[in-house]
Amino acid sequence: MKKFKLLYCFVMFFFFVSFCFGTDRNSKEYESKYPLHSAVYNKNFKQIRQLIKDGELNFNKLDCDGLTALDVANQIEDKSDKFEICNILKSAGVASSQEISNANKVKVTVSVGLTYKIRGYVPNVNCKVVLGTVGKYENLSYKFVKYEAYTNNEGRAIFTNVEPGIYDVIADIEYYNGGRRFYYWSLPVNCNSKENFIALSEQNGTDSIVPRILPEIKLNELCESWEETGY
Repeated sequence: MKKFKLLYCFVMFFFFVSFCFGTDRNSKEYESKYPLHSAVYNKNFKQIRQLIKDGELNFNKLDCDGLTALDVANQIEDKSDKFEICNILKSAGVASSQEISNANKVKVTVSVGLTYKIRGYVPNVNCKVVLGTVGKYENLSYKFVKYEAYTNNEGRAIFTNVEPGIYDVIADIEYYNGGRRFYYWSLPVNCNSKENFIALSEQNGTDSIVPRILPEIKLNELCESWEETGY
């Protein structure tokens, strides 16, 4: 029992030290597992060039902190060394962990607008568009939101670095047709292609006399605010 307690204390101490002081990049273990990271950390230009020339390593390998050699280089305080090492690594095709993560993500473009009999198609500007977890949109809550963006001057909301998958796309706009009215959209979309385009129009939206997408506001509160403002 005592041996178990001692082992437990040792393991907890090890994790405590690791948490407080982080990864020891000067250790032999780190050097053996991540030779390029270690060479970069120690600013060993000769070894960096030799490792790259040999070409036997995965240059974009992540270390125990989830960093690539380029990430480690960006942490170098000396600006001159940092600049030179980063250039060497980039020339060899070494990427940052963020670039590797983004490489697998997709782009989603959502257009929002209505077509009128006289004016024709009118894009909606500065409209909030949300991509959320499928089936989790309830009670005007934004807890399900994964990504959000606003439409530009062309009526397009552009999402970059989106994880591939299926989302509910949510949007609403205000317009006038004999009075204050709203169009809202809530539909599932497949965003697994590298570039995805979704058009929100009167063909796949719903006409309404009350807005459906206002966070943390109940419908009775909306009705009271309209009475106070005269709408």
